[in-house]
Amino acid sequence: MKLAKSLDSMVTIKKADKEVDASRLLSLMGLGVRCNDEVMVRIEGGNEDAAYDDMKQYFEANL
Repeated sequence: MKLAKSLDSMVTIKKADKEVDASRLLSLMGLGVRCNDEVMVRIEGGNEDAAYDDMKQYFEANL
């Protein structure tokens, strides 16, 4: 959530048919993502490539 908030791009995370703003903690918790669940991350807006690299690095280091 903190990383998504710090980016110029809008980051959303989708699980099944529900998609939420990744900068909102309660929305993320409401997704109920569990280990081995498949999610899709969408990045739109300013500097998408750098935002993608930052998010990818975060996921690889922490998940």
